[in-house]
Amino acid sequence: MAVRLSSRLAVLLLAAVALSIGLTLAPRTAYACRCAPPASDTAAAERADLVFVGVLADQKIDAVTLVRTLDFEVSAVYKGKVAEEERIISFGSNSCGYEADGPGPHLVFATREVYGEDLSLSYLQAIPCSPSRTVAAGVPDPALGEPSLPAPLPAGPLPFIIAIAVAGAVLVGYAAPWRRRRSE
Repeated sequence: MAVRLSSRLAVLLLAAVALSIGLTLAPRTAYACRCAPPASDTAAAERADLVFVGVLADQKIDAVTLVRTLDFEVSAVYKGKVAEEERIISFGSNSCGYEADGPGPHLVFATREVYGEDLSLSYLQAIPCSPSRTVAAGVPDPALGEPSLPAPLPAGPLPFIIAIAVAGAVLVGYAAPWRRRRSE
């Protein structure tokens, strides 16, 4: 009887050790995105601040945070004030973000996230679980309406510099003959 008890105890102890080792060496739980995308483009557009079609110009992935930065050259705007070039951030598809496959064109649904002490800073983020996609994978829902053109990018200092250079050349051209007459 003592042999049976000790063999049962040994089996129980061995099972407990095996279970402990199994639990510590087992792979950790992986979290994945599980969400149902909106029923239609119009439903997604209601949640979005911006809806546009654009070609992917550049894509970068931060190695630490895995945040994607997507730069688009915009060709059509369905909602919001959208510039000719827009930068969107997104997480990977396993975190319900948008992964742009290839240059596109892409139909993008995005929100403007505001931050900073005085809420003066903002960035655009692809809507999680949105139907953002390449347009080849499905044309925009006609219920989105007629698209408009993107807003032109703000002019840099070049036109101002050119205007000053022209004004300076005119002044020099005007002053040169006057100076010559005076010296004669």
